[in-house]
Amino acid sequence: MKLNYKRTVMVGFAFFLICSFWQAYDNTIPLILTNKFGMSQTWSGVIMALDNVLALFLLPLFGHISDKCTSRHGRRTPFIVIGTLIAAVALVCLSFVDNAQLKNLQDVSAIDDPAALSVIYEEEKAATLLTPSGEKFILGQKFTEEEFTAIRSQITDGDSAVTNPDYTIPEIWEHFGSMHPSGTPIWSFMFITVACGAISGFHSTQSPLMARCMKSEKQGHFVFYGAMVCEGIIALIWAAAGCSLYEITGGLNTGLAAALAEGQSAAIYDVCSKTMGGVGIALAMIGVVVCPITSGDTAFRSARLTLADWFKIDQDSYANRLKLCIPVLGVGAFLGIGNALGFINYTVIWRYFSWTNQTLAMIVLWAASMYLFQEKKNYWITAVPATFMSAVSSTYFILAPECLGSILNSKTAEGATIYNTAVAYPVGVIFAIAMLAIFLHATKKHAAKNA
Repeated sequence: MKLNYKRTVMVGFAFFLICSFWQAYDNTIPLILTNKFGMSQTWSGVIMALDNVLALFLLPLFGHISDKCTSRHGRRTPFIVIGTLIAAVALVCLSFVDNAQLKNLQDVSAIDDPAALSVIYEEEKAATLLTPSGEKFILGQKFTEEEFTAIRSQITDGDSAVTNPDYTIPEIWEHFGSMHPSGTPIWSFMFITVACGAISGFHSTQSPLMARCMKSEKQGHFVFYGAMVCEGIIALIWAAAGCSLYEITGGLNTGLAAALAEGQSAAIYDVCSKTMGGVGIALAMIGVVVCPITSGDTAFRSARLTLADWFKIDQDSYANRLKLCIPVLGVGAFLGIGNALGFINYTVIWRYFSWTNQTLAMIVLWAASMYLFQEKKNYWITAVPATFMSAVSSTYFILAPECLGSILNSKTAEGATIYNTAVAYPVGVIFAIAMLAIFLHATKKHAAKNA
């Protein structure tokens, strides 16, 4: 069955629009509820969850109603069109409600009267309150009565209220550059640092292992796509936790950096205990102990099976397994013990792993591209990312201090690294183009041979 690319793109674009709307909706509505209507985060969350609760009942209901629809436009189209129009009108009405509430807040701003604030202070000074970041404090311990009555809800300029004059909305392109304190360039360090993403050599080695456990290729979509979707969701949750729970100074997540200074396991424990209490601590133990053990076991097994395929060593007998297990585990033990004793810097080893991981991804993508060409399939779906990863891998190899960067880069008087991007970027582009040219030449050569 041939894939209909046009229909696939249209369906994907519709899903993209739906996701874009939900991103805007889920970010805007909570701000209106908390900032304009004064709701707590709890009640705001309850209201935001109501649509999902209602969906449990409304989706089957309208599905049943649409099944009985006999419109000449189809069973689903009338509901889609009418529902879209209602949603669009309701979304526009939200802005009017928002403005109306803003006007009410301006009328209530008379609470800035010191006498009224004094009464509020006397009644609430023993109350435990929360800051916008979730930090608890007792009003009477945080502020004296004089300090509290001096607080104003708005900044004023003469007789009119204005917003904070020190804040201006930044242009979107202002943050396209590197914000790293050491000036580390985004290209291509980011694509090496985020080494276990959608393109990963580690995942490319795990795929054959999992494929050996499946009975049919039809299970591939469910297993591999499902695994990557789950991993993406988990990564987004941890990224959100790291950004929201810790202090940000000058655009940098200094709080998370301080937590990570105690080790990744300590940061995981801290996040889980703060967000989920005792249950979170149990999950942290699973995440810190069980998951790394299973990941390490999978990595060593992958290395053993890869070496077995290279050297054609049958793995049915225990003796042959030990021939490969002992040296593989021995290298792992040497690195682990060396890091524990301070002889080996494991962070540097991880950088080498990250680069080899993405380089392996590049090799696998080129191999997959050639396979798809030979099978008369659309090979560009892997050739394009293979070209991209060729530029990433080669650029990083030239820039990284643990690679050629130790020769090509220079340092300032303060010791900061000046990355030689003037050489690395052109070389990376040239290498990627060269790899693509070699691949296209190989395809033409193969086609001429079989003609």
